[in-house]
Amino acid sequence: MNNDILAQLLQAKSDWLNEQLNSKLQQQGCSLTPAQQTVFNLAFEQVTTLSQLAQQMRVSRQAVQKTVASLVELELIQLRTCPENGAAKVLIVTARGQLMRLKYQQVRRDIEAQLLQRLGPEQVAILKQILQQQW
Repeated sequence: MNNDILAQLLQAKSDWLNEQLNSKLQQQGCSLTPAQQTVFNLAFEQVTTLSQLAQQMRVSRQAVQKTVASLVELELIQLRTCPENGAAKVLIVTARGQLMRLKYQQVRRDIEAQLLQRLGPEQVAILKQILQQQW
């Protein structure tokens, strides 16, 4: 394990975290693809247009449109005409989307509690401190 490259270790832990998150969300009927999770999180954090999402995610507008359409179908977000630009559409999180966000946040807290139990509070505090630093 001492020969592992840091990037590989971080990726492995990120994969574990995503597996835990997806598994627990599936148990609650809240499963989203990674692309859907990213769009949903960005839409929840700020009012944004499809073009802005594509720029932030560094993907094509068509890829964003496809992901957004799936979230609209799930009734987690709505598209509305942008007041400043009638040609643009903004994403609005629905009431159902807000409930899903609450479940998502609870699952994240549960996973953090699991890490606290496995690693201990001191190690988790150190990990948080390291991850919050500018690299």
